[in-house]
Amino acid sequence: MHTLIVAAIVSVLSFEFLADLKWLPQLFKFFPEFFAIVAAVLIIVAGVRSRFQYVRSVYWLLFGAFLLIVICGAVVNRLEPGPIFAGLRIYLRALPFFFLPAVLELKENQLRVQLLLLLAFCLLQIPLAAAQRMATMARGGITGDETFGTLMSGSFLSLFLISAVCVLTGFFLRNRISAIKVFPLMILLLVPTMLNETKAVLVLVPVAFMTCFVVGAKRGTRLKNIVLGLVSVGCFIAIFIPVYDYFMIPRWGYGIVDFIMMEGRLEGYLDAG
Repeated sequence: MHTLIVAAIVSVLSFEFLADLKWLPQLFKFFPEFFAIVAAVLIIVAGVRSRFQYVRSVYWLLFGAFLLIVICGAVVNRLEPGPIFAGLRIYLRALPFFFLPAVLELKENQLRVQLLLLLAFCLLQIPLAAAQRMATMARGGITGDETFGTLMSGSFLSLFLISAVCVLTGFFLRNRISAIKVFPLMILLLVPTMLNETKAVLVLVPVAFMTCFVVGAKRGTRLKNIVLGLVSVGCFIAIFIPVYDYFMIPRWGYGIVDFIMMEGRLEGYLDAG
């Protein structure tokens, strides 16, 4: 299973990017789906043997609701087979990996290798995102949509890195990593979210930080962690706004705060349909 997870991490975070650069055949784009199918088979075989005793009922409810939303979305929008297949590729291929640890055992050193590999890919996004943004500016472009690292989507990149910061926060709260290491890492990992102009980051990062610091707090440390979470959010916003405005003001003529506060601007920016 360890080999499967490592292969899945590498394929999800690099194969489509490398295929887009013509460094790999286009067929490699479908490797994540292949590994997901293999993982699903392993889950069924191992889960039937153990009767899924380690999978809590809340997981079945959560993922059942997720599948229901996917199905209803396809039915309500009367999608053609092409868009349905594309959507299934993106949204369902990750599901089997949530269940793998519940039915198959992983050793501590294997988890360490997987986490270090993920961290390496996270750090790789920083120079790639910077290079992509500079390339856009060199062409006279002013959008951050082409800043996506190896994930082929700016929003996916931001969500991936925010999730990584949540994992780092969890390790910090469990005393598995020191503050000297974790806070510089957090700042570094959030830099690409400032370069690709994902406005939702201003909402997602505070929610992610506060959720981790509050839910992950040990008994008697919740107030301290809330204060620490608020300080972390404040530091992020203090860095995010100037960096974001550096790219945004030449494009719109005003900064992110004005964008949010301007009457009629935010609701007009969103797709009401």
